[in-house]
Amino acid sequence: MNTEYNVEKYELDTKLEEIRNNYLRFTITEYGCKHCRCYDNNWTCPPFKENQLDIWSKYENVKLIMLKYNFSKEFLNKQKSYEEFIEYSFDLIHSQKKIIEHDLYNLEKELNGEFLTSGPCVNCNVCQRSLGKSCVKPNERKYAMESLGANVIDIAKRYFDLDLEWIRGNSKPNFLIMMVCVLY
Repeated sequence: MNTEYNVEKYELDTKLEEIRNNYLRFTITEYGCKHCRCYDNNWTCPPFKENQLDIWSKYENVKLIMLKYNFSKEFLNKQKSYEEFIEYSFDLIHSQKKIIEHDLYNLEKELNGEFLTSGPCVNCNVCQRSLGKSCVKPNERKYAMESLGANVIDIAKRYFDLDLEWIRGNSKPNFLIMMVCVLY
């Protein structure tokens, strides 16, 4: 049993048109991506040569899935610097992403759709883009909702009535989220 956090899972289906019309903010999300170490170093991260809207236009519906990682009081009371907490958060989401992607592949097949994940691709230990090379697994590459323009902050608020919390200095959030989806 994990003593650092517990996980809540939320799901809902909606029309993709609403997401396209109200929650795709390419300029805002790319600005946020620029501050990540994966920007221009991972084949699933901006900047992109292809049109980001293309994937959102192929489907009519979306299954939104949000995992909320609620931190225990004991964990939050541990002394962690801003940098340590950022690194912990990055590692947590990446390790959990590898777990949920198995279910997402199954949902993708079941719904005859395509899933979008959270954060950069984790199929390789080192992304070839960071080495100036082509992707070695282009058919397995999965993009993050946010890298393709989805404003997950507003989506979390609208569909799950959740205001996100942020890591700021010594202030730690009570939870982190990972939002993924299946377009179908």
